Amino acid sequence: MLIIFIICILALNPIAATENSSDWKTQKVENVNFKLAPQYENGELVNSKYYTIKNMFIFSIRYIDSDSFLKSSYGDDASSEDTHYIKNKNIKGHNSSIIYQERNIDGVKYNTTYIYFPIKDEIYCISYNGSNITQDIEEMIKNTPKQTMSEKKFYSKLTHATVSYEYSQREENSYNDYYYRTPYQYNNQNKNQWGKYYLAYSLGRSSRYYY
Repeated sequence: MLIIFIICILALNPIAATENSSDWKTQKVENVNFKLAPQYENGELVNSKYYTIKNMFIFSIRYIDSDSFLKSSYGDDASSEDTHYIKNKNIKGHNSSIIYQERNIDGVKYNTTYIYFPIKDEIYCISYNGSNITQDIEEMIKNTPKQTMSEKKFYSKLTHATVSYEYSQREENSYNDYYYRTPYQYNNQNKNQWGKYYLAYSLGRSSRYYY
């Protein structure tokens, strides 16, 4: 009978952290008050849009205040070679995109999960050390205001951010290839270019077809 009683108690109270979340410390990040699980309380509000413990690979809450910031943050995370997986999930009524990365920075290994999700009509990102979505992280998201941004708009913004980031990277690589080539490559291209002009002249065609 004692075992049955204990099982019933556990069934009614599966998550101890959830029971006590009303007592969690509150931290405002831009327009939202976040309830912080105890292990995330002793952080620093770097500015009104960024709360962190040590760095974003350990723990952070970021307010994504613009499409350009979404491009440089989500776009970079989604395109990174360090990313092991990306998956979409509804977490406590919030659409989300979850990115898991493993990276080595200056000899320090980080296993970091990034969760991008909407609060009202704005996007925030919680990142933390670990590969699993913990009950405390879910509870923190649950305690934020409901999203008013539609699911379609949210995921469209993420897709656009990723495409824009990858395009800008290709443009930057092309720029670097052009301006940082060796003198031999530059001179050789000039010779080839003059050869194209001469061929165009000889054939009586516009040189634009050979440029």
